Amino acid sequence: MKTYQFQILHYRHDFSTQEFVNVGLVIYSVSEGLLKVQILNKYSRISNFFVGADGKYLKEKFKEIEQAIKLVAVELQRPDLFENTSATKSLATITENILPQDDGSFYFSEVHTRLDVSIETALGDIFDRYVHKHFSESSSSSTDEQVWKDIYKAYFDKYDFSSKLATHVVQTPDDEFEFARAWKNGIWNIYEPISFKLQDTQSIKNKVYKWAGKISELSHTSEELSLNFLSAMPDKGDLQKFIKNKLSPKEKTHLRIQIITEEDVEAFMENEQKKMLSH
Repeated sequence: MKTYQFQILHYRHDFSTQEFVNVGLVIYSVSEGLLKVQILNKYSRISNFFVGADGKYLKEKFKEIEQAIKLVAVELQRPDLFENTSATKSLATITENILPQDDGSFYFSEVHTRLDVSIETALGDIFDRYVHKHFSESSSSSTDEQVWKDIYKAYFDKYDFSSKLATHVVQTPDDEFEFARAWKNGIWNIYEPISFKLQDTQSIKNKVYKWAGKISELSHTSEELSLNFLSAMPDKGDLQKFIKNKLSPKEKTHLRIQIITEEDVEAFMENEQKKMLSH
């Protein structure tokens, strides 16, 4: 058995939600000086997963990253280069030179280690576990825009709401936030589709923490707001409780928050229609 270092290549489609998918793998054997890479070759899977993903860009970027890693792999096989220097002991050092962690759409995970009989076996097993599985589960995952199109838009159309919504920008002392679906009846009523049906627990928590930060800033606005999250919730009850707890304001502010689910959207829309008719 030999020890291998590996990193997962992530593609982050939307910085505001921090949603990402695993699209590739790089694995390294320090003792053998072997560096291997495998990247997803079906770009349509990502286009289906993220509405609006640029297939041409993805194809070019995948090829660029793969070729860069393969060039380093060839260099590592030179006898005069591979002498157990610090540069060749760390996979992170190698990948940082190929793809700096600069908040771009593509980035490598932290370094993991794996024991296996060969680098080829490890490559196949890890790729199946972290990349193929990632996409095989994508049918149960959704993006924010898919949540709107697939679940909530039909209800807003049914209650004649969609055509009455407008964009609204909320100003805070230090920032501004634009919301695409809002209307005003003394206060601004905002409807924000949000998916928590993501690939793993950590992705869900990262998204929750990001929105908790936004809510903290929004609470300082001078406007009175009703922010309604049109949600797709995870199946696990403990995660649902975590989401509701973290996204609820801890103090009385001008900001009211509701988390709407598909189960209660009908009653919610009936109430919203009454508010609009009254207004």
